[in-house]
Amino acid sequence: NMDDDEFEDDPPVRASSSKKARSHSHVNDSGGEDNGGIGGDEEEGEIDYAELMMQRQQAKASLHFSVAKICEKESQENSFAGDGQRIDVSRETVSCLTELAYSYAEAMATDLAHFCKHAKRTIVNTDDVKLCARKSATLSSILNGIAEGMEDKKGKKKSTKSST
Repeated sequence: NMDDDEFEDDPPVRASSSKKARSHSHVNDSGGEDNGGIGGDEEEGEIDYAELMMQRQQAKASLHFSVAKICEKESQENSFAGDGQRIDVSRETVSCLTELAYSYAEAMATDLAHFCKHAKRTIVNTDDVKLCARKSATLSSILNGIAEGMEDKKGKKKSTKSST
């Protein structure tokens, strides 16, 4: 049985000095400068790399917890030959799956940004996600099903609003 505390990562590493670099800021809708929501009280246009690293580690820890829960659920539901024998997943395997998922998400985020920029847009849309998934028939099929479900829900909401 996998306990929640079994999958806690090491405490976040905190940088002893806050490294900051200038970033490109842009003007937001209200006319003021916007640094993309990164950082807090820093001078405008500066990024707090210690804060970014802490956020990254928190995201990885959250993903690790989720991966562990999924592995636990799947091991309970899927035993070999229905013999009731439980298949446990090692901590190392959970960590490996977490790194794999995180790396994949980072690569996908980079690709999404490139697709969006190429289309001269600033907002990633469903077509960008589908384009990212085109190399995997399984993933592409799943995403197409999700997108169709979302479109169906939008259609139902519009028809409900127009009929009232």
